[in-house]
Amino acid sequence: MIKNPITKIFSESLQVQKLGNSIAQNEKKLSIRGTAGSSFAFIVYSIFKNLKRSIFLILSDKEEATYFLNDIETIDENLNILFFPSVGREPYNDYNISTYNLLQRTEVLNYLYTNESEGSIIITYNDAITEKILLANELNKLTLEINLKQHISLDYINSKLFELNFRKEDFVSQPGDFSVRGGIVDVFSFSNERPYRIEFFGDEISRIRTFDTNTQLSESNHSSIKITSNIQSSYNIQGRDNIINILQDSTIIFTKNVELLLSSINTNFQLSIQNFDSITDKDNILPPDILYSSPDDVLGFKKIKKNVGD
Repeated sequence: MIKNPITKIFSESLQVQKLGNSIAQNEKKLSIRGTAGSSFAFIVYSIFKNLKRSIFLILSDKEEATYFLNDIETIDENLNILFFPSVGREPYNDYNISTYNLLQRTEVLNYLYTNESEGSIIITYNDAITEKILLANELNKLTLEINLKQHISLDYINSKLFELNFRKEDFVSQPGDFSVRGGIVDVFSFSNERPYRIEFFGDEISRIRTFDTNTQLSESNHSSIKITSNIQSSYNIQGRDNIINILQDSTIIFTKNVELLLSSINTNFQLSIQNFDSITDKDNILPPDILYSSPDDVLGFKKIKKNVGD
C-alpha cells in the first residue's frame, strides 16, 4: 500500500490507473506525454507498486538515468533498485573500462539469473544495452561458488582464481584482486561491492565475511557467495544476447525515446564494425554481430514492443 501523500495522489490519479490497466492487459505500445520534473519517477513508482511487476527502464544517457535513480530512491529508499551502466569504453577497446561499472553490470546479471520472482526496478540507458551480455551458462563458467562448511582445499581456490584471471596481490584493493595469508583468502569479486574474506580450518571453510579494504574490519557473515571474474575480459565467448531478451515476460519496459534509442545503437554498432575492421589479428575475436546489438536486433525484440513509454 502507498502511504506517502504525493505518491498516493499519483497512484490514485485516473491517468495512472488507466496506464496501469493498459499495461496489465498487455497492450503492445503505450505513450506517456507531458511529464515534467520528477513526475515520471512518481508514475513509474506507482505502476511498480500497483502492478507488482518488475520494471526495466531505458533512459537516453547516463546523466538522465542517474537523475532518475536519485528521484526514485528519494521516493522510497526500500525499493529493490539496480543500475545497469555501460562498460565505459568504445567497442573492441580495452581502455577506459570502469571497474565499478563492470561490478554493477555483473550484479544485475547475477540478480536476473538467480531471482525469478522478486520484483525490481532496473535503470539503464541507450549506450549500456548496446553491448550484449553473457548468457547464464557462460557466466557460470566465470563464477566460483563457495559455501560455508564446504570441503575444498586452499590450493584449489588459489589455482581456480588464477584460472579466472584474478591477480594475486599482497592486499586486495579493487575487483579482480586476491591475496593468500596462511589459512585466509581475501578476494574481490566483480559481483560484490565489498571483498570477501574466506577462512579455512584445514580443508573446510569455517567462515566467510565481507570486509572494508581501508579498515580491514568485518561487515557481515555469509553462508554462500559467488566469486565472478571480469565479464568483459574476453571477446571470444559466443553465448551472448541483449539484456532485454533475458528479462522475464512479465517485466514492464519503458524507454524514454525509441527513435533516439535506435539511433544510439546504430552509432555504436557502426563504430564496432569500424573498430573490428581495423584489427589486424582477429584470431579469437568475435565479429560485431555477436558482441553488439544492431537496430534490427532491437526492432525484433518482442518485449520492447509490449510496454513502451515515451
